[in-house]
This record gives sequence, structure tokens and C-alpha cells, in this order.
Amino acid sequence: MHAKFVGLLIVGLLAVVSCGSERTITLDAPASTAREDSGVTGTLDDWLGALCKLGTWKPTGDLGEPGVISSAGCDSAVDGTTYVGIWQFESEFTMRNTMSTLTKDFVYTFAPVRSDVWAFSVLTDTEDESALEPLEEFGFTVKQGPVE
Repeated sequence: MHAKFVGLLIVGLLAVVSCGSERTITLDAPASTAREDSGVTGTLDDWLGALCKLGTWKPTGDLGEPGVISSAGCDSAVDGTTYVGIWQFESEFTMRNTMSTLTKDFVYTFAPVRSDVWAFSVLTDTEDESALEPLEEFGFTVKQGPVE
């Protein structure tokens, strides 16, 4: 499933101009807490701990998409098999721009962290959208794609 999702994302993003970045996912606190004005609580470690089945989180790099600082994925803690995409974007605009090109059905949620934006997504045509529900306890709102 992971390769299928990454392949889909790459195909969906080929028409967008890349701006690249060499930063990588960082899990340092308190820098990994959501901005106060977002209404989201907890830290990135809290979110990943609630979202991911232990031992399945794997970084996938920036994949060359525009505005993507880095990305990762994991199997859902809800059912142990649903693949959850995890994205670190440069801004909310770059998150919306990149995710708006996805052509499959999906659900997503996001939160601003410092100047970055973290987004989490699940393809719903093949996966269980309830995989993102653990993030609701931190104030995330799960939305149906496409991103507008």
C-alpha cells in the first residue's frame, strides 16, 4: 500500500513546479507543538503516538514535491493496517496546493507548528478513514478531500 500511495502522490504532483528543501522531519519539543491559535493541543510526539502503530513509522523524505519539507508514513494504531501519510509542509498554502492535486478520495487534517504545517492523510478508496480519529482528541478536525 505504501508504494501505491507514494506512486499516486508523485503522479499527481508532476504538473506542479518543485521548490525543494533539504530540511528533515524533526521531533524536538517544544518546537513540535502546534501554534496556540490553531486550537490543537499536544506535541508531534503525542500525535504520532496516538496515530501510529508502534514500530511502523518510517520517514520517506521530501520526495521532491513543492513545499514538502519531509514526509513519513505509518500503519494506523486504530486497525494496525491502514496506511497514514504524514507530511511536513512549508506553509498552509503549499499544503493546500500540493494536496489539491490528489485525485483519489481521501480524508486529511493539519495543524500549524511554528512556521511549518503538519498534515495527516488516509486514502479512503482503499483504507479506513477512522485511522485519523485519534487526532480528534487533540483538537484536529478531519476533513474530506479534495483540499480547497
